[in-house]
Amino acid sequence: MSQNAFYAAIDDAKVSVVDVRDIAESAVAALTQAGHEGKIYNLTGPQALTHAEMAEQLSAALSRQIAFINIPPEAMRDQLLSIGIPVWQADGLLEDYAHYRRNEAAAVLSGVQDAIGKEPRSFKAFARDYAKYLAKRCLTRQMKRTVEISREIATVICCRLSWSLACKVRCNGSV
Repeated sequence: MSQNAFYAAIDDAKVSVVDVRDIAESAVAALTQAGHEGKIYNLTGPQALTHAEMAEQLSAALSRQIAFINIPPEAMRDQLLSIGIPVWQADGLLEDYAHYRRNEAAAVLSGVQDAIGKEPRSFKAFARDYAKYLAKRCLTRQMKRTVEISREIATVICCRLSWSLACKVRCNGSV
């Protein structure tokens, strides 16, 4: 965000982004509370947004103009590799973004509500709550660490990235 822009190969497709805090709360509930055995929760945010709409919400939260710039998949891969993302992970993200471009991540589902009994946080709330951090730091490093932490907490199969965008928490009563 230091360039007041973020880049991805997504065109104008919508994604139902889910807040990492909702993922964490869902995982904790599924792993520590009775009644979740054998269930699969499809976690999404409360609305599907384009990356341009996300940029508008980030702009409002940060009180400065943030742009979304659509780039070709090859350029996205090159950029991911240049910041130290492993090849396997960069290729996986490109595969995810290919799904996004086909609007396969736009569904808004009840998984967060079903898992924790409350509505998922909006992207607007995420932007507001993390504005101070986003104003000072490179988001990519934090996302990479969030993915590492998520793997340590539970078996979380992430279907989308950026702020941990829709995931499935598989539960069988144990980790």
